[in-house]
Amino acid sequence: MSLLVFNIRRLAIELILGKIQTRQWLVDEKKDDGFTALHLASLNDHCSVAELLLTKGNASINAQNISLQTPLHLSVGRQHAQIVELLCSKGANVNIADKDGDTPLHEALRHHTLSQLKQLQEVGDVGKMMGVFANGALDKRTSSLIACTLVTHGADLLLRNKKSQTPLDLCPDPHLCRTLEKCYREFKEKNIDQGINSPTHHENVHDECMVCSDNKRDTIFEPCFHVATCYVCAGRVKKCLICKENVQSRIKIEECKICSERKASVLYKPCGHLIACEDHSLSSNSVNTINQNIAASDAIALQKLQQQLQEIRDQTVCPICMDRLKNMIFLCGHGVCQQCGDRVSECPICRKQIEKSIILYT
Repeated sequence: MSLLVFNIRRLAIELILGKIQTRQWLVDEKKDDGFTALHLASLNDHCSVAELLLTKGNASINAQNISLQTPLHLSVGRQHAQIVELLCSKGANVNIADKDGDTPLHEALRHHTLSQLKQLQEVGDVGKMMGVFANGALDKRTSSLIACTLVTHGADLLLRNKKSQTPLDLCPDPHLCRTLEKCYREFKEKNIDQGINSPTHHENVHDECMVCSDNKRDTIFEPCFHVATCYVCAGRVKKCLICKENVQSRIKIEECKICSERKASVLYKPCGHLIACEDHSLSSNSVNTINQNIAASDAIALQKLQQQLQEIRDQTVCPICMDRLKNMIFLCGHGVCQQCGDRVSECPICRKQIEKSIILYT
């Protein structure tokens, strides 16, 4: 009976995906909590459904929900090893961080540690902890297998979450740590041999605006300092879409004032300015460059102000004596000072005969 239900479900999904081929966006349509169909399939261990969504529906494998979790985060959290293997084999990004800065590897090792502690409670002897950790058979646990799968597909052991913890900081099992470090070295060596760059710490994997999904995120919300929307949509957002905290102010992320190639990513306090990227945030050369750029921009601004001031003077000073202010105007619209106006019979600008003059009082 279960096999029949399985086949019917698979056939139904294939029919649905075939019907919406011209409306591809429906596959990645999100619920209010940001979950897509692939999120739900990964969460509930529907491996065949997830495979169909990826192969025939071209579902976005790295889509994030409102907590910035990908389908890989959810499958790791529920310890669905088969779906984890499927997502990794289909090219899922294993280094995407959620709202707490945790990657799927953080989550996998956290589960492994909890399972170890649970076993120790069942054993009832804390003194056997080292014996439990030293037992290589424990690596056959689902959490250990998932962690090894993630590392063999490029999970970075050095990425830190918002508590400044690396994945290995969450794992007190020395045997598993050594295994993961070995897998990590093998992965890096393999990439070097094949000329492939391993994932970097600064890879921007969730830069799509959570409101319009068209522009990139470029606005920081204060006081939570989350980046969730583009500048166009930020004005309409009253609460942060990530933490739900009231937004008091917004800071637009501009390009680095030094290299003009990367986005500014270093927030200076207490002024709250974003003017430099990470590569140019602390060096004295960077500070000197910023000062030079500021001095140059100030000089240009001063020159413009002086030019505008001169134009204002030219418009208000008598064109005859170039000394006194205009206080007499002719019917042609031009003006002079009263002392010069009393001595001329035609306009010094347009040369029209002066028929009448008007005195301006200030």
